[in-house]
Amino acid sequence: MFGGEDKLDVRKICFKLLLTLLTTLFIACGRTAHFVVPESLPDDRVPVKEMAERDINILGDGFDKQFTEQLEQMLDLSRAYRRISNNRKEALNVNALDNVENSSWFENRIHLGGWTEEMIKRGPDKGHVPDPGSTWTIFRAKAEGVTPGFSIIDEQGQRYVMKFDPIGYSGLSTGAEVVGTKLFYAAGFHVPENYIVYFDPKILKLGDDVKITDEKGRKRLMNQDDFAALLGRIERQPDGTMRAVASKYIPGKPKGPFRYQGTRKDDFNDIVPHQHRRELRGLKYIAAWLNHYDTKANNSYTSYLDEGYLRHWLIDFGSTLGSQGDEPMPAYIGHENTIDPHAMVGRLLTLGLWVKPWEKEWNVPFKSIGHFESKDFDPQSYDPIIPNPAFENATMRDAFWAARIIMSFSDSLLRAAVETGNYPEPGANEYLTKRLIERRDIVGRYVFSRINPLDGFALIQNKKGDLELKFRDLAVDSGLEQRKKSGYRYELLSKNGKILDSHMVGRSLNINLSSTYFKKISGDDNLQVRLQTKRTDNLNWSKPVAVYLHRNEKNGQIEILGLRRFY
Repeated sequence: MFGGEDKLDVRKICFKLLLTLLTTLFIACGRTAHFVVPESLPDDRVPVKEMAERDINILGDGFDKQFTEQLEQMLDLSRAYRRISNNRKEALNVNALDNVENSSWFENRIHLGGWTEEMIKRGPDKGHVPDPGSTWTIFRAKAEGVTPGFSIIDEQGQRYVMKFDPIGYSGLSTGAEVVGTKLFYAAGFHVPENYIVYFDPKILKLGDDVKITDEKGRKRLMNQDDFAALLGRIERQPDGTMRAVASKYIPGKPKGPFRYQGTRKDDFNDIVPHQHRRELRGLKYIAAWLNHYDTKANNSYTSYLDEGYLRHWLIDFGSTLGSQGDEPMPAYIGHENTIDPHAMVGRLLTLGLWVKPWEKEWNVPFKSIGHFESKDFDPQSYDPIIPNPAFENATMRDAFWAARIIMSFSDSLLRAAVETGNYPEPGANEYLTKRLIERRDIVGRYVFSRINPLDGFALIQNKKGDLELKFRDLAVDSGLEQRKKSGYRYELLSKNGKILDSHMVGRSLNINLSSTYFKKISGDDNLQVRLQTKRTDNLNWSKPVAVYLHRNEKNGQIEILGLRRFY
């Protein structure tokens, strides 16, 4: 059965009431060892009634984000207080371990481990690359703009959007598109299949009833002269072929982009406000790492799958890394919004004499890479093209979630991803890989210095048969810190918040749970193990991460109930 409109409203109202109650309980239990397991969210991949396709006005949405909503935020005193008091609203779609479940928005991938170079190179691809030895029929074309493009259908009936580089910058946009696709897919997002192809333009055939908008703004049928003119604006390779990205049409029926705030009223499964989804908040740091500044709604996509639910996609990565799509990335990208009132006021007050560090240096060592640096990269202050509501709500817990994913990309995996860009210039692969590594480590150092990087908590039995709490130090595992310079300690708190015990554990990544305190856990009791980290070059201990333990009444075993990260 499909859910009707009345059922949709009741479900969303109940969810909001539940969130209000749980938020209150979480705030209260942060002061004690008592932990309330969050209610599991319903799977959002169940059949719902098909909805109509929708569109978003780019100009109107941009104006709202840059002016209207910024003004509303300035006048929102409760929001300002939460910022000042460091008590922002946390993401609403996390489980007891502060992770997100697989959904129509996101799938846990690289941070789970086991990824190989072959996997990173394959990404979302299923081998549906168009055959350059067959005929490609054009059924849609875009002649306006700096870079032309068109859509084809191959002899197998598969459809693709063909995207090209700006003349003089072979590899700039197409390389960024494919490398970005591999990295965002591995991170966990839904992305299209994107292939770099080289083809002889003679295989192209102009289909019937292909419409274009000419230089006078008139829509009319495309003729052979238009077709020849369009091909004349595409750069040829030395052997006469053309280089392009063949972006396979996304499966399902198109339903328009998604917004980074609110919910979609006609989607029964969409119950978590988008600005409070962990994966969209954490995207702030992943996008900053990859210089994906154009994270507005129109670079997203939703499709109604044959299975009967809506899937959410990220699309169009040709303007990432060092590419702006039609030229190398301008220096201001990532440092200011396209129309940035704050920056305008600063220049006005200083009569234009205020010169920021990133304005002094702008270089393009490789035309196929564009402008992609790490020197002045600051992940926290990274600004997209227009303000993003989900990014603006991001907290350090969202940042930790993203940093854990980012630091899962080893040097060799990044090198493998870059190779898929088929960059034509010698040395370009090495340059891009190095910058990705540097920016990755900048994100990791920023986040792990502000929130305890301990993770991977698990209960194991040692050789003596004693139960131990095992954990990992992500900062050490990723090479940002040294094991010999790291130490750990923990406090054991009762359900009422009383400190029962405390120990220094040195460099050990295991805590012995043979204490009588653990043996006495019963019923709804739970104990809180608060762990802190310290480096020898830092006088202060980190903020704690709390692991909550309880005894399973059915099997009598001690289990991890949940965890909470403090910052």
